[in-house]
Amino acid sequence: MVRAIDVHVHPPTTEYLEGSGGSYFSNAFGIMDKAEPFSDLVSKFTDAGVERAVLLAWDAETMTRQPATSNEFIASVVEQHPDFFIGFGSIDPWKGREAIREVRRFKSRYGFTGVKLHPPAQSFSPADPRFFPLWDAIQSEGLVVLMHAGHTGFGAGLPGAGGVRLRHARPFPDIEEFATSFPRIPLICAHPGWPWHDDLLALAMHNANVYIDLSGWSPKYLPPSVVQHAKSLLQDKVLFGTDYPVISPERWISDLQAYGFKEDVVDKILYRNAARLLGVS
Repeated sequence: MVRAIDVHVHPPTTEYLEGSGGSYFSNAFGIMDKAEPFSDLVSKFTDAGVERAVLLAWDAETMTRQPATSNEFIASVVEQHPDFFIGFGSIDPWKGREAIREVRRFKSRYGFTGVKLHPPAQSFSPADPRFFPLWDAIQSEGLVVLMHAGHTGFGAGLPGAGGVRLRHARPFPDIEEFATSFPRIPLICAHPGWPWHDDLLALAMHNANVYIDLSGWSPKYLPPSVVQHAKSLLQDKVLFGTDYPVISPERWISDLQAYGFKEDVVDKILYRNAARLLGVS
């Protein structure tokens, strides 16, 4: 029997999907057709063996001018499904002191376990010292960070990429500086980090606090080096994530099983690694 924890789920609401990446994202994945009630999502995931899922808030208004999926909204959904969803809040680092004040409320007000950050879409470098007070607040609050790594659908195909700069999502030097300067922050690098996936593998091997979720990609399309490290050297640091609604949990899990990984490794990737990191008993 499969048991899984999905560490990367977006709210399938019309409001989020309309601002989740523009025409490239919508056309490539048919995102706009995937709005659904949260009760349907929970049923779909549990039928696939997913016991818990991280639900992500979204705040990138400074850069994208798109409405936020607020922390209050995500907290309300988690409250309705407390045995299934794990809440991760979102902050726009450019909001300065207000961002720090909001992070201080993540556990006490919202019951959140972590923070979602997207350096390209939010137009910041994780290595920029101007944001270190915010990272310090995240560390002192004991929050997990889920940070986008590698290419993104945000701005893809637009003139000038819509101002979205991929350099902010490179493992070296930007993400490494964050991970090294704040070693008590468990850092999940979202997605395999393509086209810098080998750099991301090296970063995860080098830094004890760095993990990789494989969301947004079917396992059958993962670069060979990522697959090789997932079944060997990084089997304790690789996590299952769908990037839902981009990929369904049924498809992701089925494609992983087709690789013929050892049963113990599959259980680590799908469940045990995330359970340890997120404190799921």
